[in-house]
Amino acid sequence: MTGTAKACLLAKDFVGNDNFIYYNPDCLFSSYDVVKEIVKVSENKNVLSVFLGEEKDLLKFSVNEFTTQVPLKGKLNEISKILEKPTPSETQSRYMGFWRATLTSEIFPLLEKIKPGKSGEYPITDAFLELAQQGKLFGYLSDENVKLFDIGDKIGYAEANLYFTINKIE
Repeated sequence: MTGTAKACLLAKDFVGNDNFIYYNPDCLFSSYDVVKEIVKVSENKNVLSVFLGEEKDLLKFSVNEFTTQVPLKGKLNEISKILEKPTPSETQSRYMGFWRATLTSEIFPLLEKIKPGKSGEYPITDAFLELAQQGKLFGYLSDENVKLFDIGDKIGYAEANLYFTINKIE
């Protein structure tokens, strides 16, 4: 079993019934600490950090749809649906997940039931979608203005290095 669901399941015995942070390290941000921010607002809920992306980024990230038309910045917003790397025709939403999350232990039974996706990997997105369908998944759209770098590809990695070098951010 490979994929993000497997990675998260490895923490099950250690986490027990506690809440925990899920952190996918292939994105960097220009300035703020998103984990600290979502921990502050999570209130023992499953909360994903989201950002407003562009259409060109759809095939890189999962996309979140909310129960309200436009999510409020700086607030928890109920997620109604998650689409994994959709095409522009599959969704109007541009609110993308970058997998910084506070999760409750209720995710573990969902992870154990996941079937392999198109790539043969077990995606955590399936468990997030089930939480959303149960009304137990929220998105947090920061009111900070930050630049996102997808360092999972060569161009994003080079852009991040250049940005942080020019701006001398350590």
